[in-house]
Amino acid sequence: MKSTTVNKLLITASSLVIALGLGNAQAGPVKAVADIYGPGIEGQAHLEEDGRGNVHISINVKGDPGTLTPGLHGTHIHAIGACSPTFAAAGGHFDPGPNGNPNPVTNHPYHMGDIPNLEVNENGVGHLSTVTSRVTLSPSDVSLFDADGSAIIIHQGADQRSCNADPVTGQCTGASGGARIACGVIRLK
Repeated sequence: MKSTTVNKLLITASSLVIALGLGNAQAGPVKAVADIYGPGIEGQAHLEEDGRGNVHISINVKGDPGTLTPGLHGTHIHAIGACSPTFAAAGGHFDPGPNGNPNPVTNHPYHMGDIPNLEVNENGVGHLSTVTSRVTLSPSDVSLFDADGSAIIIHQGADQRSCNADPVTGQCTGASGGARIACGVIRLK
């Protein structure tokens, strides 16, 4: 066999191994990042899948205390990796699957993308550190890297972690924190 034929066979075999994921032995944890921004707000989220079914999430933001007010702010992973033209582009809460529902007020606080509130101090500095087993960064049915990606949203108020149903309409209102004040598209690092 000529060496060019052998080289072509090796390249084809290598491509097949990579395409099937057989040669993708992970050297370390899968990592992702999101640059978070909003009017008068900036920061970053770091996500790391540890290989044991857990995703560690660390969010640090700073904002004008008039915009990023002291106290708790609802923070969620949303279903679509988009923040513009408005933060509504991120869709509802991340909640894939046959029984999922991305509507922020239905199935709340049991969406796959529900995480604890971000705590902001009097200087407009906020931090959140949590671990979730509800999502993955690697390929799976609950991967944040599905066809349309995912985003992190920070809300104006605290997530009430429950459904506060309106007595007239029966709809939940403000349960997840109200208006969206900051957003960041999650991308692999």
